[in-house]
Amino acid sequence: MANSNTIFPLILAPAPRQQAPRGEYPACQRGQSKGSLDLYYRLKRVAVMDSKSPVQVPNITHWLRLCALFLMTFASQAMEFTGHHGGIVINCKDPEFYQESPAPNAKVSRLEKVSFIASDNTMIESLIVQVNLEPAKTRIIQNGNGTFTVEADLALPVTKDRAWIKVTGHSDDGCQQLHTWDVFVVPDGK
Repeated sequence: MANSNTIFPLILAPAPRQQAPRGEYPACQRGQSKGSLDLYYRLKRVAVMDSKSPVQVPNITHWLRLCALFLMTFASQAMEFTGHHGGIVINCKDPEFYQESPAPNAKVSRLEKVSFIASDNTMIESLIVQVNLEPAKTRIIQNGNGTFTVEADLALPVTKDRAWIKVTGHSDDGCQQLHTWDVFVVPDGK
């Protein structure tokens, strides 16, 4: 208890005034002594600092930019693992599209419909079939093994050049798949 009484008066004691070096202080104003440093520093507009080097804190825009960069970095990584339902996807299996008809790079005389098989983990509501970026009307039939046969009828048949078929769909656990192939349309079918 005696130690706390001896420390207490030391905390409340005022700090001694600093004295300016001789010959470097301006004329005193009324009520100030000739040796006070605060008048000298006030007139010269010099900031009084400790003898230690000051800690420099970056301005607020620097911190905001740094935080924004940090958030964008980790948010972009997190988006990769987010499914279409909004939850985090740890293990995801893409839907598969195969047995295309007409086959990839096939040559036909006229293209009116396309068909393919979609894997059993495909959400059929998410399937979109486009031919030359035009949506096609689809019919989906579930097979006995759980896969789906998808048939798409074109609004207008393709009679020349190339047809680009684009299929997109989601799996039931949130992965998205894009599958494309070309079919070449030549008048004589060769």
